[in-house]
Amino acid sequence: MSKFIEKIKRTTQTTLAPMGFHNATAQEKPKMLLIAQVTQPGTKNPSIEGADAGFIVVNEFSQEMDSIRKFNKTVPGIPWGLRLKDMDWENREIPECDFIIFPLDMPVFALPVKLGRIMEIDITANDSILRAIEELPVDAVFVDGKPDDTLTWQYMASIQRLDNLISKSILIRLPSGIKGDELPALWRAGVDAAVIDVGSVQASKRLTELRRVVDTTSFSLPRKTKKTDVLLPFIQPAPGHEEEEEEPDEE
Repeated sequence: MSKFIEKIKRTTQTTLAPMGFHNATAQEKPKMLLIAQVTQPGTKNPSIEGADAGFIVVNEFSQEMDSIRKFNKTVPGIPWGLRLKDMDWENREIPECDFIIFPLDMPVFALPVKLGRIMEIDITANDSILRAIEELPVDAVFVDGKPDDTLTWQYMASIQRLDNLISKSILIRLPSGIKGDELPALWRAGVDAAVIDVGSVQASKRLTELRRVVDTTSFSLPRKTKKTDVLLPFIQPAPGHEEEEEEPDEE
């Protein structure tokens, strides 16, 4: 399994303590993860201090392969992945990375077993599509529906709906101007990781500030209990068959 997928499961899911006499193991403090998105890696890479993981936006491997490899050598020891955009899918060689974010219309082809699989979806996708994605062999979903600088109740409701229909980890791209006190509300709605662009110095500083907020904020578990309706089978009596009512015994 990819290092990023392992990390997001450790920090965002409840782990039950084993029964019996076992050595106690320390569990990571529940928290929202911060992911850095790099749009154009170059000779002067943006600061990603404070990120738990990161990914590079890739439009064409044949043109960007060299910059991707150079970038991977300069980043710190955090998991790094690729976000595949408008690709020429004839070239299906995936550069070495920890995870990939791919669109729903990507052709199905063999991927490395240890590669984390994150599917990019639209937050307005209908319920049937979301239920179908729940059954697919992907580890998480990514939403690029970046809202305005001010979060609205409508957007929060959309996130909650997504979390109600999908049990997989949810990554959402947020504006760099997101307020620190809004992170706990996003966490309770179901967001496991916040994706922040780091294409500018100001955005990189904002990532560092959010790191301090996450480290000093309490993110409680479990966030909510999903209700599941239990449907019991109904057996209809055969045609012409009627149950006879039992008559009371006469004394």
